[in-house]
Amino acid sequence: MSRRSIRALIVLAAVVAALALALVLILVIPRMSGKEADGNTVICSLNDIDRLTFNHDADVYTFEKRDGTWVYTGREDWPVSQSRLDRLATALQGMTSSRVFKDGEALAGYGLDPAKYTLTACENEKTVTLRFGDPCGDADVYAISTETDGICVVSNTVSSYYLGYDILQMLDAGSSPGVTEADQAGLTLTLGDHSVCFRQENDHWYLVAGSGEKFLEDDLSAVGPDGETHTLRKYLNDMGQALSSYRTSTLAGYGCSAEELASFGLDDPLTAVFTAEDGSETIYLFGTETADDTGAARSYLALPDSPAVYLAGDASSLYLLLELFGE
Repeated sequence: MSRRSIRALIVLAAVVAALALALVLILVIPRMSGKEADGNTVICSLNDIDRLTFNHDADVYTFEKRDGTWVYTGREDWPVSQSRLDRLATALQGMTSSRVFKDGEALAGYGLDPAKYTLTACENEKTVTLRFGDPCGDADVYAISTETDGICVVSNTVSSYYLGYDILQMLDAGSSPGVTEADQAGLTLTLGDHSVCFRQENDHWYLVAGSGEKFLEDDLSAVGPDGETHTLRKYLNDMGQALSSYRTSTLAGYGCSAEELASFGLDDPLTAVFTAEDGSETIYLFGTETADDTGAARSYLALPDSPAVYLAGDASSLYLLLELFGE
């Protein structure tokens, strides 16, 4: 390589280094500009919060504490998660920031115009509003408060774990009842005028049909969606493996209108009646199949006389049992 080529490479390397430095200055310096205040600055001086209002996307939710109990003002009969709101109030009360930029850049540079989340906390007639923006490192977030003039850096506990929740995640509707395969003595599936019934005795399953009972060890079989022929026992085993996933506290809806229930496929549900050995029944109403955020198969699940709609496990095995062996 000639000396001229070497000199050219050296110049090129210097130019690249200069550009990289300029990029760092452009991205980092604006966030660090302005005078940083020393010590902890209180950004929420409330000590006994009794009202919280926060946004989720375009929705705004308000909760009030009345006689020691949190109430959702939009639907006062809905069961609010007391522990979750108590933790949120505790995290806010006396919140401080160890870093406050007094003369920072424009709010948009910190994700604060518009803010990602806005939270208003009240104690009697005193109100504090906080807006939360972009992350600052792994554990903090930029914020502004009506109690300080600067841009603050605070723990992301509040913004990450509470303000991203929708109203369903702030409810405590309990869990759907659980069913265990070992305790089952019978199963009846009904959808419209189509039904099928099974019973179990001494660890043996029987198909109960108009023509009489069929013992499953007779290898009663049907062609499944995979195009292969499987015994009914195989489909019942699939159902048994899915039973535990029908116990869930994940809400998909609550207090739904008839239109909303129809959107979940619960206007004409698959009714599954599980009968235990003691004669007690657990009734599930299954709607349409869907998927969760990971892509895993899920089904909408409701209970008789309950306002809750849950996102439960995959109920496809129940639909298959009815489709392949029902009358």
